[in-house]
Amino acid sequence: MSSLSHVVLRAEVREFVRDAQTRTLFDSGAKRFLVFRDDTTVSADFREKVSAIEVITTMESGRIVAPIPVVSPDEIMDSFFSLDLNFLALQRSDTEVEIMDLASKSSFRQTCKSGKGAAPKILGFIWTQNGLFDFILVCTTGLFSYKLNANASGAKLVKHTKLPIHWYIYSFDTRILLASIGSVDTSNVLQGFQMQSSGTVVKIPKFEVDLPPKT
Repeated sequence: MSSLSHVVLRAEVREFVRDAQTRTLFDSGAKRFLVFRDDTTVSADFREKVSAIEVITTMESGRIVAPIPVVSPDEIMDSFFSLDLNFLALQRSDTEVEIMDLASKSSFRQTCKSGKGAAPKILGFIWTQNGLFDFILVCTTGLFSYKLNANASGAKLVKHTKLPIHWYIYSFDTRILLASIGSVDTSNVLQGFQMQSSGTVVKIPKFEVDLPPKT
């Protein structure tokens, strides 16, 4: 007897507002808006441009995060709070993510680089904090799972799941990642992964989908 199940993965709008002074991103994992505002009160202490991130919760109750000063906000492509709200990940470029410890104000930068050659492109960032590893960098050459050091001064690569990835979507509610892993010409093969709370990453059988013809 066979059975069917389904999961709905919705693409979310990450950036809502952009103008000369403000920029607003939505963190679906932490359920918070991050509003980047130019901060003239601290700019004099830095040689580079500084913004203060104002954090707005979407829940009626929840831990309040004080405004966070960040240097060179124009470089920030995306931002993600850790699940415990103790860290903030800022994607600075296609190849680099900055991890900020909000308690100590220290930070370090992480790439997907493994072995020789240039660092692969970062497609996204996922906080897991499941005991075995703390975050995943989704890159064009696969999934890089990292564990933070004891003093959060860096991170150790725990596992590199090698596969070519073109794009992906992730659901925090179901902990399911769906990635396009087909050839460059077709990219119609989808591979699913479920991030279990125990730290185990379960592969979901891959499948093909019909794509509209290229124009």
